[in-house]
Amino acid sequence: MDFGALQCTPVAPDCLFCPLNDSCVARLKGIAGSLPVKQHKTKVTDRYFNYIYVRMGAYTFIHKRSGNDIWKNLYEPPLIETDREWTEEELYASPQFRGMLAGGEEPIVRLVRKGVKHVLSHRVIYANFYEVILPENSASFAKYQRISVEDLHKFAVSRLVNQFFSLILEPNN
Repeated sequence: MDFGALQCTPVAPDCLFCPLNDSCVARLKGIAGSLPVKQHKTKVTDRYFNYIYVRMGAYTFIHKRSGNDIWKNLYEPPLIETDREWTEEELYASPQFRGMLAGGEEPIVRLVRKGVKHVLSHRVIYANFYEVILPENSASFAKYQRISVEDLHKFAVSRLVNQFFSLILEPNN
């Protein structure tokens, strides 16, 4: 590795003083200066996540990520993924958000943090974090796993979600 890093460098190889000068195929073909050929860069895509932390008395809701996507088998709060950044009004009015609520319920909703940028190797996630407060007897978010807030630490979550939980569960919030 040191040899390649010091002697046979891309664009400016030191062929004159190379101990392999006589047997180097790249030098004999005159292509030593164009090697190695860099692979194409992985395309980075943007994703927009809207996480919803539900306060329902001493309970909240999570679900396990599945499929062949990032963070497979990790847990997260209810999520609405969009194709661009949404305003708060767009989120509240969306069929996805309304579909999480039991008929006629109007929860208290507040934006906790907006535009959190989380960079992965080939994804950039822009996340908004919301808090929804509902009465303890609410039927909303029925398709999610209801857990005690005290048990939240027992579930494996992504670093992004962990940072959000730390923020939302601070005593001052």
